[in-house]
Amino acid sequence: MELATVRKRTKKLLHLVAPQRAPWRDEIDLVIRGKRPWRKLGKRPLFIWLISHADTLTDQEIISAEHVFVASKTYAKKLHEKGAAVSHLPQCTDADLFRSDLFEPTLRSEVLFVGNWRAEFQRPVVNLALAAGCPLSVYGRKWEGKLPDGVLKGASISNDKLGAHYASASVVLNDHHPDMLRNGFVSNRLYDVLASGTPVMNEEMAGIPADLREFVFNYKPDTFPDQIDRALADHNKDRTAIANYVRAQHSFENRAQTIRAVL
Repeated sequence: MELATVRKRTKKLLHLVAPQRAPWRDEIDLVIRGKRPWRKLGKRPLFIWLISHADTLTDQEIISAEHVFVASKTYAKKLHEKGAAVSHLPQCTDADLFRSDLFEPTLRSEVLFVGNWRAEFQRPVVNLALAAGCPLSVYGRKWEGKLPDGVLKGASISNDKLGAHYASASVVLNDHHPDMLRNGFVSNRLYDVLASGTPVMNEEMAGIPADLREFVFNYKPDTFPDQIDRALADHNKDRTAIANYVRAQHSFENRAQTIRAVL
């Protein structure tokens, strides 16, 4: 399951159960932190995994938390300088859903982008791909009337099929909300695509793990055409080794072990 879905389901679940949290129970709160602040309940220990929207993290949360895991090394340093108990914990992939052996001929695409159009975040990478003349396939909501005929393939992809779509593409485009880009928060999509054995295009940004940098095709607006050509030329190479490495070293299981050690 992608972290975007985890965030949505966690938010919905917490909305339902938060009023029933009992401060006297021998439990902890482990919060995957997105947009909204979290209120500590009684003396129950609070642990936070900050994966996006860093600018919304409140001083009260920092003070209240036993530990803050941060999916950005540069932002973790900022919090450390504030006196927070903090460590760098990057986002990751679901090793069961994203694998290099999921190729399906019927899902074949050249350049794939999966994401919704938003008024405040209009996905400039899509315009870069169109300007470069890429054979683009887009899945997402609110794209109607904003793309050339034939580019929009569907409104969504189910989680159980997303790995097969990634594994069946020649290249997958990745982008980041401006606040993630500014603060060095690398999205889970980068890990998901690499775990699928497919070249990934990603903005030039701080935060890409050192062990993965050579496998990521970084772009700026003026370098996008050259980088997409390089990525397309690379897709026929055997990327099983890097896929297995990401699944082993950057999986939810791996992150869970790190969290458990701190807890």
